[in-house]
Amino acid sequence: MISHQDSETPSPLSRRIRTLTEHHRDILIHAIENICNTDEARITFAQVLDGVPVVPLLDEGRPSRNLPSSHPSRKTHQEICPGILERLDIFRRDFDVGNLRLNSKAMTVYQSAAPGSRLFNTRLIELVSRSVHQIAIEIALLDESPYREDGLLAFTPPESDTVFWRFSLSRPPQIWLRLMWYQDYTKYPNGSSDMIGYWAENYIIGGVLLFDRRVEGVGPFSELGGPVDADANTATDISPLPLKADQESLVRVDPEEPVLETGIYRDSWERLPLSDDEPDARLRDVFTQEDYPRAWDYFDAHGRAQRRQERIEREQYGEQD
Repeated sequence: MISHQDSETPSPLSRRIRTLTEHHRDILIHAIENICNTDEARITFAQVLDGVPVVPLLDEGRPSRNLPSSHPSRKTHQEICPGILERLDIFRRDFDVGNLRLNSKAMTVYQSAAPGSRLFNTRLIELVSRSVHQIAIEIALLDESPYREDGLLAFTPPESDTVFWRFSLSRPPQIWLRLMWYQDYTKYPNGSSDMIGYWAENYIIGGVLLFDRRVEGVGPFSELGGPVDADANTATDISPLPLKADQESLVRVDPEEPVLETGIYRDSWERLPLSDDEPDARLRDVFTQEDYPRAWDYFDAHGRAQRRQERIEREQYGEQD
């Protein structure tokens, strides 16, 4: 069975955007600035600076399962704190996108690709999504949340919040800007700050963009569902944002499956496979059309979950007569 130990180690190798040749650099910076100038980016980055999600924004068409029902901000944090947007504007004014450090391998492939080619567009979209991630980390590291002293950031759900603790046995509860499938912070190069980066991507882009690593230039896939057409929607003009799963996007890849088996991921260490004692959501009796646009998609996923469960039982109890 493939385990996380077989995946690549998070690499510290990175390059600054400014080291690209002029044409490739200018296209990438233009694409990043276009996305960062959207309302979604401004509101999302403001929440990163705030340190706690704004509940009305969090629940608007997005799952909020990672903010427990017992969290006090569900009642008290209804809008971005005064002064946060102004502080964010100062950060943006002084921030040089060219100084961002991004994955060296992705940068090298992008640099070698012919502008306008599918490979170029695919790697361009990848670098933009990585840039959104890194900018969120830079903002989080400012550590200027007004809630540092009042307990919202350090809140720990009570034991009676069984739903939270069932899915969060080893998660750092002080990070509330996070996604269900991107919480393996001990494996991330930037630790728990990478959790915030993934969260920001979800709200700005519409999901964490993944790529078919079995074939160069294939993808990206929106984590929320289906492929994104890299030829029709280059990163300089992905519209509208955020991306949303719909009935036109029929491809689904189970996030429960090990990424090295599916071959679809951005970094092979980003999502650990489910451990044998973790619950498998594919075994539930209900599903949404966003998760599974067609009934047989659900039944196929349910079958994969059942085979996983049977494998676990064989390993624990042996073959049954």
